[in-house]
Amino acid sequence: MKQCTLSLAAAMLFGATQVHADMRISENGLGDAVYVPYLTVDDGHDSLISVSNHAATPSYARVIISEANNGQSTLYFDVFLPPDSTWTAAVSSGSDGAVLNSNSSVCTVPAIPAQGVALRNFNYADTYADGGSSGLARTRNGAVEVIERGGLSGDLANLTIAKACADLVQAYLNFDSNPRAGQVVAPSGDIEATVQVVSVTEGRIFSVPGVALQGFVGQPRTELKIAEPVDRFFTPIPESGAVDFVTQSERGRLRFDVARGADAVSSLFMSESTRGEVYTAPGLGAATSWILSFPTKAAYVSAQPGTLAQNGMAAPPFADFFDAEGACETVVRTDKRADGTVKAGGPVETELCAQVNRLDFGPDDEGVSLMNFGGSGTRAISATLIGDTDEPVVLHGLPVVGVRLTSFINAQVVPGVLANYTYAERLRARSGAVEPAD
Repeated sequence: MKQCTLSLAAAMLFGATQVHADMRISENGLGDAVYVPYLTVDDGHDSLISVSNHAATPSYARVIISEANNGQSTLYFDVFLPPDSTWTAAVSSGSDGAVLNSNSSVCTVPAIPAQGVALRNFNYADTYADGGSSGLARTRNGAVEVIERGGLSGDLANLTIAKACADLVQAYLNFDSNPRAGQVVAPSGDIEATVQVVSVTEGRIFSVPGVALQGFVGQPRTELKIAEPVDRFFTPIPESGAVDFVTQSERGRLRFDVARGADAVSSLFMSESTRGEVYTAPGLGAATSWILSFPTKAAYVSAQPGTLAQNGMAAPPFADFFDAEGACETVVRTDKRADGTVKAGGPVETELCAQVNRLDFGPDDEGVSLMNFGGSGTRAISATLIGDTDEPVVLHGLPVVGVRLTSFINAQVVPGVLANYTYAERLRARSGAVEPAD
């Protein structure tokens, strides 16, 4: 009896002090939230999206496709994933913007029609008009966010496993009048997402990896309705009654007020610089592009739900509020030769004005390039470093995910036949420094 009493007391103490599970970047690419930093349908490309559930139980997740300029959502829907399943779709060029098609038997709500569904401008042109272009061309480039809303049990699990999509849609629509308490449970955290950027005419394919987070979803989303505002990658979901978020990384454990969820996510991506090799030798048919994507930028530079910008002013670590010219950050680019010497002209200032930026390197750029995000002291966010004594600190840099796209073309194999070699990989980043707050 004494042992049971102590166990109960310990459980009560744990329950009284329990906070949101530490949010962190997943080491194995699986999580309860995933950010894929790039998709495009420009220049004859298609983008193939894959969302996988690696758990032994069914789950449902929200897929959000966002546009590149200001990170506004252009399409979102829920996908109901059986155990060990994958949902796939293709985003292709339409008459003005982009169109999503899917032949997957895995169910989505709403159902994707046979003719596909066009990505839309309803948010950036109307609901959260931001001063940028309202045209559909903004939907042609962007990123993908996947947020696991919960695991499934009961009727919803059975319909998901059976891929009874019509019944699932009906159950979804009638959820309020026929509540299913307990059928949406804690997420498994075993979601993966990738995008394959394909050019059929050029014979090229780049596999763009997603970055997964664990601990993003503090409690399952039991409401089965899709309505604005939707959860986004910069709006983590706290546990019921939580007053803060805690993140875990090589910087240690950091605490953020629950109202600063975007800062918590940003802290996991804060970088002072990123660097990588550049291959552009004409004799190798080499080409290199960099994708520099800021997964939480919209939270600091625009007036969308859950953002931290106020009164038309950007919030640190970003400096420029979004308008018709974008939200431009001036960073320093340094190009070096293979031997490490800086090229003529020295470091140059470069403007990155979008949330998802593509840099195409030219023939003279062969070597190594470095992009410095340190800049001014305003490029920082505040946090509390958890330790023997909690210490106020600041994290320097910008929250960025960098990907290098490289291709080589061997045109000499057989006359009229091309041998193409491509790969995509994360750029190396130097984590932003953590310093005591003034």
